[in-house]
Amino acid sequence: MPDTHQIHLAAPSIAELHAKWAALSEEILGIESAVDEALIRTEAQAWPMMTCEELRYFPETIQAQLDGLHRQLATREVTRRIAELEARLAAIVNNPAAFEPMQRRATEAYEAREQAFLEMAAKHSLTPQIERHRYATAELDDIEDAMWTTAPRSVRDIAALLDLALRRADDMPVPEHLEKDWPYFCLLTRRLHALVPDFDFSWLRHLSTADHDVTAQVLDEEMASAAE
Repeated sequence: MPDTHQIHLAAPSIAELHAKWAALSEEILGIESAVDEALIRTEAQAWPMMTCEELRYFPETIQAQLDGLHRQLATREVTRRIAELEARLAAIVNNPAAFEPMQRRATEAYEAREQAFLEMAAKHSLTPQIERHRYATAELDDIEDAMWTTAPRSVRDIAALLDLALRRADDMPVPEHLEKDWPYFCLLTRRLHALVPDFDFSWLRHLSTADHDVTAQVLDEEMASAAE
């Protein structure tokens, strides 16, 4: 009989994690849309979020921002932002007592907004959706961490990392913002699509509208570009 202690399940690939990530992302967006439709329309109550001013006092938030910046191209602006966040993080870590009052006020303000939101959600029988959103978001964070820390082993893995990076960027690439760089994004995506034609480039789908199919434009049309 085989020694079951020696049997190890293979860790999922980045592409396999991406499939779960994409499905969870769509589920989360669907919940947010449904809740927004109910609460914004009837109660003028949106999802509670900490403000940028509140978030700047918490080391874990700053570290998460730094992790994201370190994955980006080291432009002058990114380098400046990293230095700024590292200085802020060091100040909090080296003197936590000085920042405790700000952290407490930020937490109390957010919790008050969250409680008001949860009460409104319960009034409209949305509590199950809110709970599911909480669990799905936590699972999504774990999957994203796993995707970034798993070594790519295939072209499909590379495509998955690109899709994650573009979806998680502060601003997804769009033609009117990128100007000269947009054709290069198109070229890279088309080349990957040729290698993995059944891969779902969700960043393209999320840029598409009822009047403009960006996926078809990028993947199917011949585009004149300096990159060709």
